[in-house]
Amino acid sequence: MLIGHYSVAFAMKRFEPNLKLWWLFVAVQFVDILFTLAVFAGLEDFHLVWELPSNPLDLYYMPFTHSLTASIGWALLGFLALRHTTDLSRNSCVLIALAILSHWFVDLPVHRPDLPVYGNQLKLGFSLWNYPLLAYSAEIALLLGSVVYLATHSSSQHRKPLYALGAVLVLIQTGVTFGPVPTAKLVITASLLINFLLLTFLARVVDVRQNA
Repeated sequence: MLIGHYSVAFAMKRFEPNLKLWWLFVAVQFVDILFTLAVFAGLEDFHLVWELPSNPLDLYYMPFTHSLTASIGWALLGFLALRHTTDLSRNSCVLIALAILSHWFVDLPVHRPDLPVYGNQLKLGFSLWNYPLLAYSAEIALLLGSVVYLATHSSSQHRKPLYALGAVLVLIQTGVTFGPVPTAKLVITASLLINFLLLTFLARVVDVRQNA
């Protein structure tokens, strides 16, 4: 799952308006951000298998970022770090921790059996990626539903930036699903990281516009 993760961010922003959208954007993709860094550091890895439908990623080794136990650990660490270094309320810290943890569960329907429960063992995944149009539709539906949910509970002048951000996310998912895939693993990894940073920046712009 790529842009579908951001549906959790939009939904939580509606639930707790005081949370910055860009914080939630970082939280829901925190595990994938760590994964790109782990790949660069040689701690985790993936194969490119071009015969696979939807995308060629064989995510065979990612125990430190994408296992369920690791995800719980990152969520707890996020909660403790925010609780002791910021003035966010306890409820806000809990929501951000849940946003971090949500990554594993949102990945579960689309991933092939490559999501470990612990270490690199007991791998799960319902393989929606094997049906590209269905996987794409699920991502778009989750995203658009959450954007509309947040926008309809926002003032009229704040809706346009949200819809614009939603449109950018749809374009990115469309390009990833139907566009050409880089043939080098490091290029794919760098592209993912750049997308995460760009979308976080755009979410920050939306926050500024909504506070204006």
